[in-house]
Formats: sequence, C-alpha cells, structure tokens
Amino acid sequence: GPWHVGPNMYITGLNQDFDDVNVAKSTDGGQTWTAFPNADPDGGFENMEERSDAIFDPTTGEIRWIVAAPGFQLSTVAFDTATDTWGARVDSGITTIFDPLRIGIRPSGAIRAIYSSFVAGINKLKYIPIVGGVFGAPGFVDAGVGTEYLMARGVISDASGTLWIPYRDV
Repeated sequence: GPWHVGPNMYITGLNQDFDDVNVAKSTDGGQTWTAFPNADPDGGFENMEERSDAIFDPTTGEIRWIVAAPGFQLSTVAFDTATDTWGARVDSGITTIFDPLRIGIRPSGAIRAIYSSFVAGINKLKYIPIVGGVFGAPGFVDAGVGTEYLMARGVISDASGTLWIPYRDV
C-alpha cells in the first residue's frame, strides 16, 4: 500500500512485535488515519516479518494477507474494504514453510502465494493459488536444483498476467 479504494486510502502492516496485522484508512487523502482492530491471523505467534505479505485484490476489494508462523500452517485472512471488517482466517494445511513468504496477483485477480519448502534435504520454491479466500493445490516453481536454499524476494505481475519471481540462491 497505500491502496486507493474509491475516495479512500488504506495502508497495512505488522505491529511492532510482528505478531498482529494492522489496517488503517484515510478519507482525506492521507492527512489523517483511522486504525481498525488488529487481526491475529497466526494465533498469537510472533516473528511473522518474513513469513507474511499482503496485497490488494481490486476484483474483490479485499486486502489479502498470507501468514505462516514458525512451525504453523500457511494461512490467509482478508480485510474487506467495503465493510471495513476482517474475515475469518483460512488455513491451508501446509506447514513446511520457510522464509520468505510472498504474494502476487495477476490482472485477472488470480492470487498466488510463493514460499520456500524444504523437505528431505531439497529446497524448492512452491506456489499455491488462493481463490475466493480458499487455498488450491500447491505446485512447484521451476527454479534451482539440488539443496540450495531459494528465497523469493517478491512477486511482479506483467500486463499479460505472467508472475515473475525474483529470487536469491543462498
């Protein structure tokens, strides 16, 4: 953010302990801000700084967060800008998440969470679609071989809808 939604602006971020998600709204072009109650999508666990990301979905009017606290499930929660309320947390069942966690959106509104998964000594970048707040089936991003540690640094969508993932091989 900030994201412009009609005449309003929204910003979002983590609190100082990196364990709650915050959203604020401005109705006067950013001169003043009203904060909404925090969402605690990971159940109170800390250290979500590299294990969380947010994006605005213009097709639904939601600010979509993805989070994965250490040792816990990849989850998503959305803030609805039409009602200024949080939705319920949705869990994916996936726990093999490593830093960092990123989210991207195509012009069509198709959302993909990008994460590192380290299983049986092999690290791969993976993606999982989020459609209507529900997780789809995960897939592999074709990058790297062997046991290197791949870290997604962001997700960029071009006009054709292709998602580009800058990554670092550690």
